[in-house]
Amino acid sequence: MTFATAKPPLLPQPCRWRRLLLPGPAVCLALLLLFPAALSHVQDFDIFFNLSQGRHILSQGFHAAEPFSPNADRPWFPHEWGFGVAAEAMASTLGAVGVKLLLALALALEVLLAWRLSASPQGGGGLLPLLGTSMVIWSQADVLLFERAYHFGNLLFLLSLLLVRQHLAGRGRALWWAPPLCAVWANLHASWIAGVALLGLSVTGKILDERRLARGNLAGLACTALSFLAAAASPEGWRTCLYPLGFWVRGSSADIQEWRSLTLDTPEGQAWLVAILLALGATLWARRVSFSRLLPAVFFSALAFRHERFSLLAVACLWVLLADLLPRPGETRTVPMTPAARALWRADHQVFAWSQRCGGHAWLGAGLIALVIHAALSPAPLIDRLDERVFPARALKALAQKPPGRVLNSYHLGGAVSYLAGPEFAVFIDGRNDPYPPAVHEAYRRLVLLEPGWEDVIARFSPRYVLWSTLVDGPRVPEALQRRGGFSVLVDDGDLGRLWEVANER
Repeated sequence: MTFATAKPPLLPQPCRWRRLLLPGPAVCLALLLLFPAALSHVQDFDIFFNLSQGRHILSQGFHAAEPFSPNADRPWFPHEWGFGVAAEAMASTLGAVGVKLLLALALALEVLLAWRLSASPQGGGGLLPLLGTSMVIWSQADVLLFERAYHFGNLLFLLSLLLVRQHLAGRGRALWWAPPLCAVWANLHASWIAGVALLGLSVTGKILDERRLARGNLAGLACTALSFLAAAASPEGWRTCLYPLGFWVRGSSADIQEWRSLTLDTPEGQAWLVAILLALGATLWARRVSFSRLLPAVFFSALAFRHERFSLLAVACLWVLLADLLPRPGETRTVPMTPAARALWRADHQVFAWSQRCGGHAWLGAGLIALVIHAALSPAPLIDRLDERVFPARALKALAQKPPGRVLNSYHLGGAVSYLAGPEFAVFIDGRNDPYPPAVHEAYRRLVLLEPGWEDVIARFSPRYVLWSTLVDGPRVPEALQRRGGFSVLVDDGDLGRLWEVANER
């Protein structure tokens, strides 16, 4: 017996109502993420400086001066201002669940796009998109439920990849959606430059494939240039176009976990390796190379190896390369049909039949409506929805009830102080990185390690409160403060954080 790898047999036209009401595999995966993402507690520290910025913009407009820390030498570059404003609007309307709903929506849409991108252009294959979508999810497993702006960057990258794929399939006008997409993207997250790189590499690869500069390729290059320039449609204007380059030049990614090199003991590294091996195997098996798919896959794979943050982008490009190497209709390759191969073929056809007969996208809309109603009926403040395995919730609540004053804080808690206690509680540093000159980062490092001069750091800042996490920054500072004296413990949340106040202020 032989096993044909051609397109699965055509199925009867599915019943319209069954397709509307019965969820397909992509919708089921999206629903599996939607509810946990929306109903989980707040887990990420960075969401709070987004919320602080959003609240400030909604009340006073864009920063004329740095409102959160006296140590910042300029306001934070507002490349995530759109996300911050949206998150604050949702939080003020629906409470903590409102913020989580933004995350849930982004993840659900990522799943639907990843499924479509992982399927072959002819719509064939069932297990391939199932595995591809799972790899896209796995490539961000460590931060999957974190309330981060870059989830929208990932979502818009997948959308850009879909536009590129449609362009390569002969829909020449698809790329003209890229400039307005980048204009929106540049106001949500600085990863918009990845979309421009994707367009440029794909169009360059198409020129290499065709060995000529056709009219459509010129239009593709024009779309790439316009997409780059479209980023100027933001509060910082043309400076936004240069910001990603400056981010690397200034070393702003230093000491940020997701910007470390890729390792195979993380989900990001494992998904990256699996995608590379499968794409390489498919390329050798197909015995053909498409530079328009290969160049983005190689570029983002190399970038992900250098910076873990780009793993999802690499996995998505590799999976599109893999899906596009599937046999075209009418092409068949045969291999001996072993029992395992027969079982695999049947499973593939069953998943394909399920995806063809069932859709059920309305269930996602119904789920979102149910979550909005639930949040509107019982909105919970963010401070009551903190994950107490991560945040020193008791210490933050106590600080919010105290008179304003400067706070000497652990790096990762700065945003939470600014939002939950208020900007009147000026922090020493927070996770934004960009506004703080190297001298402040050096002073913070000296403080954490108790190097000579650490007491001068405290004296110059003259804090009224200290909020310190031994889980992240170690026990040196708490032990030193106990020996030094001058501060009294207000709340002890164990390793998550301890709150002190200057003794003579009590």
